[in-house]
Amino acid sequence: MLLVSQYIHHAWNIQFNFYGIDEVFNDLSKKFLFSNTIKLNCSAFFHDCDKANKTLILSSFRFKIRKDKMWWKHFCQCGNQIGDVFWKMICKEHHLLEDGTFVASASKHNDEILLKKIGVYFKESESRAQQYVPRSVLIDTDSGTLDLIRTSPTGRMFKPDICIYGNTGTNNNWAKGYYTEGEQLIEECVEVVRKEAESCDSLQGFQLTQSLGGGTGSGLGALLQKKIKENFADRMVVNYSVYPSPKVSDVVVEPYNAILSIAEIINNDGCFVLDNEALYNIAYNVLKQSKPKYKELNWVISLMMAGATSLLR
Repeated sequence: MLLVSQYIHHAWNIQFNFYGIDEVFNDLSKKFLFSNTIKLNCSAFFHDCDKANKTLILSSFRFKIRKDKMWWKHFCQCGNQIGDVFWKMICKEHHLLEDGTFVASASKHNDEILLKKIGVYFKESESRAQQYVPRSVLIDTDSGTLDLIRTSPTGRMFKPDICIYGNTGTNNNWAKGYYTEGEQLIEECVEVVRKEAESCDSLQGFQLTQSLGGGTGSGLGALLQKKIKENFADRMVVNYSVYPSPKVSDVVVEPYNAILSIAEIINNDGCFVLDNEALYNIAYNVLKQSKPKYKELNWVISLMMAGATSLLR
């Protein structure tokens, strides 16, 4: 199901095209049964709690519900931090410990359900049975954020060879992410993506998390998306992109970085547009955080991502 945070209470108008029959649903609590061959066309426009700012736009997002594998790409500090929270969240849903070990429940039937599609986002470790590794690649132009993730309790899940980083940041400069620092990393990124994609017996596509305000997420993110489309032209690419807002950051070049990235993103199969100001309002008005931090914003984003991907896994 396409679910956004349970804390957003306002009615949403979601148009579903189900085998040519259009239906409008305002209640996301309804449950739908889909077979493994259903194609879903939908476009949705979500508002935050104040109805003042756009929280998310989903346009022309089409996918098949199958057991195909999905690969995540996390860019920049923001994208990797969101990815870290997201993996923690879905590990709990699949009864995985912080090191990826599956914990059996009292019901064998429940375990079968949890493991039925776990291979979509995880692959089983080669060294240990019932231990799973995220299908993801972590990318940044400096090592700071990745070092924090790898030294965290959940960092043991990520293989060292899927963490790619440079020696310097991009200083919020799109051109550095696309043409200089990013260009120096792109071949390694493409090679790691290719190897990981080859490990899938049935690759459906790629999902990416990134911030469009900084230089790495916008510049290097746009460059790698271009390379992915060149090498995997018949595979789906979906973005979870965080757009800048002056309420959350005062970096004056953020709008330019976002605009330069959109030129590449609009060619993808789908894009979840996450407005930083709308996320801030949700944390302030609904979660009652007097001074919302990135931790709260990332939690709201990850909750939405977990809901949006639940049908695939």
